Amino acid sequence: MVDRVISKRYAEGFLDYLRDHHEVEGELRGLESLKKTLKNNPAFLKLLSVPQVSQKEKFDLIDRVWQGTALQAVCHLLKLLVKKNYLKNIFEIIHTTAQMATKDFRIEAKVTLAFTADEPMVARLRQGISQKFQKSVDLTVEYSPDVVGGAQIVIGNTLIDGTIKYRLAKLKEQLMSVKVA
Repeated sequence: MVDRVISKRYAEGFLDYLRDHHEVEGELRGLESLKKTLKNNPAFLKLLSVPQVSQKEKFDLIDRVWQGTALQAVCHLLKLLVKKNYLKNIFEIIHTTAQMATKDFRIEAKVTLAFTADEPMVARLRQGISQKFQKSVDLTVEYSPDVVGGAQIVIGNTLIDGTIKYRLAKLKEQLMSVKVA
């Protein structure tokens, strides 16, 4: 329970720091890269955790490993966890940060089209959705002949149906409700 609270606090603090000082998407990718690095190199994580290695030596090692990268916020987080002796929480902090960032900065969208869209069209769709919601977009594009024409977009619980099939159904509904005298 205590570890979860600590992880949440550090994740919130890291995201707040990113909002104010850094390019969020790049640093979040860097955090995932850190996770992979630490999982693939458990000896590195252990080295950062042992008390026989001084804090200065640990900080120098972190600087050497990430020297020349743009991931300064990730380096600062790692150093802070070493300093506060919370490195054991690093994977939970990364996981919690990713969950919180998804809510704050990313949306998942699914677009269904009647035809195969080329890459420039997919890029325009992604950009339009991103501008509308002010978030980065994980876009999935599907193709279905049932759509007939137009597009159907699903974002979370929101459905934007601009398909010809939908328009024809609405027109049919309106015509069926008309009473002829």
